[in-house]
Amino acid sequence: MKKYYLMLLTALVLSAIPVSLNAQTDEYSLRTSANIGIKLAKGLALEIAPEYRFNPATNASEYLMEAGLSYRIISWLSVGGYYRLDGSKVTDMEGTGGSSFETSNRFSFDASTKVSIKRFTPKFRVRFCNFTDFDKSTDDKTNYMRYRIGLDYNIKDFKLTPFVSAEFYQKLSTGLFSQSRYTIGGEYELNKKNAIVLSYSLSDKYKTLDSYHIFELSYKIKF
Repeated sequence: MKKYYLMLLTALVLSAIPVSLNAQTDEYSLRTSANIGIKLAKGLALEIAPEYRFNPATNASEYLMEAGLSYRIISWLSVGGYYRLDGSKVTDMEGTGGSSFETSNRFSFDASTKVSIKRFTPKFRVRFCNFTDFDKSTDDKTNYMRYRIGLDYNIKDFKLTPFVSAEFYQKLSTGLFSQSRYTIGGEYELNKKNAIVLSYSLSDKYKTLDSYHIFELSYKIKF
């Protein structure tokens, strides 16, 4: 049964990726972040994640600070709640050379599950957020549900763990799926408490067929 479950999940992730091939691809985002996990009690952890984003096409910068709590209910199920402060510097595209700095707030709640099957780890997460962080080219602040499926593979006697995932955004105002994101990357373990993650994501908007490339480098540390 576990083998069939793994095969089905892998097929869902991989079959979703070709959908993005019909999209226009002209926007880029370069991102760096740190993910800090602090154990507070058994199963309970404080998570802090500062992040910087830059869009070369529009010369727009974002500075984010997210913090929240996660709780592992059982070995395969965790829940969490998070708050994020977002500060965005946007350059005037009319040629005046001016810029503006805007701030926004976001909260989210999620539940996630993962099960190790030999060297494979299928994952699933469902998240509610009060608006999308898809990119800064939209003013849509509608509440969203986000569904992400993924798969990690632990390479024997090697510190690099490759992963793939697909995430789908559902507008709660309409009930329709409007966006998706497909990610491939790898996590390199420096030691038991430190790791470096490099990933590439392709995000799609269904209505406009616009695409968004995301290149991200992050550092993970646990205390």
